[in-house]
Amino acid sequence: METGKKKMGFFKKMLIGAGVTLVVIIVIAASSDNDNENTNQSNQQAATTNQQQGQQPEQSIIKVTAVKLSEEYDTNSVAADAKYKNEMVEVSGVIDNIGKDIIDTPYVTLYGPSSSLFGIQCMFNKEDEVQLAALSKEQNIVLRGKVEGEIIGNVIVRGCSIVK
Repeated sequence: METGKKKMGFFKKMLIGAGVTLVVIIVIAASSDNDNENTNQSNQQAATTNQQQGQQPEQSIIKVTAVKLSEEYDTNSVAADAKYKNEMVEVSGVIDNIGKDIIDTPYVTLYGPSSSLFGIQCMFNKEDEVQLAALSKEQNIVLRGKVEGEIIGNVIVRGCSIVK
């Protein structure tokens, strides 16, 4: 009888721990969405100002493979953040997975180096689900988005779109 109570206590602790982890992930995802909205508004205001002044908006895009981007974060995430964080990238690679996260945001993951369990996770808007439904695993692809940094092993790229 004592063993049964210990097992129940253990499972309760595991469930509570999983629940706390889930809440933390949701809070992080929600706060990054707010940051993205603020960044998008700032970018739109800057583009409008440039257009009013007759200037073309500057749009530097870093082209990189998923393997190289993942390797750079694996080697030194501080240096990789300095180089890529908040920058627009065109990341090319092979699709590992197509799915939705816990808050129903669609994503595509690209393979990182074979020595790594993690890769690149490109987050899309819900309106892009039709395009994502046409993709398949192991397909070569080029995606464009803004690097957010590394979260739980994956390099997160937000506001993604399919280039080719």
